[in-house]
Amino acid sequence: MKLTEEELTREIRDCAKYLREKAVLDVRLGLVRPTHEDIEAAGLRDAGLYDYASLVDEIRSISEKLGPIIERLNRLSEHFAHSRLELYSDIEDEIEGAREHAAGAKVRVDVAINRLEGTRPPNSKAMPLQKSAVRLAHAILGASQQRRVRAIAKRIIMEAELDTPSETVLTEWIKEVRADDK
Repeated sequence: MKLTEEELTREIRDCAKYLREKAVLDVRLGLVRPTHEDIEAAGLRDAGLYDYASLVDEIRSISEKLGPIIERLNRLSEHFAHSRLELYSDIEDEIEGAREHAAGAKVRVDVAINRLEGTRPPNSKAMPLQKSAVRLAHAILGASQQRRVRAIAKRIIMEAELDTPSETVLTEWIKEVRADDK
């Protein structure tokens, strides 16, 4: 069945609306690592969520603040070791314990930073909503109008205000959708 331009435009608008709502729902349900823009779009700015960049910055800040604390505790520990604080020997074990825990905390925070940075940040090469736009375009047009899938997918992506993937990526996704349809 061939759609009129008006029907096609309505379908494209509906698909774009679906993708925008899906993006918001993915953030609300914690299915994606959100960007600042994702949090804003989902209306969750005041919900205490961290976007990827803010979380990395926060953890780095904690690591940087632990460094001077460890240095100060190391100095106190050294003073105890050289009997310079013998009058306060009753707290030596607590200071030594605090030094060990602070050093352990810094190691764990640094590991967390490395692990977080080792994962894919938001808005990197993965574009699941754009790939969904290709699937939706294919569903709208069906097997009879395969040559128009690219153009309709681009219109859906633009209407949904998503980043546009490269032509190569679009071609790969269209091939995948066609293969899945057989």
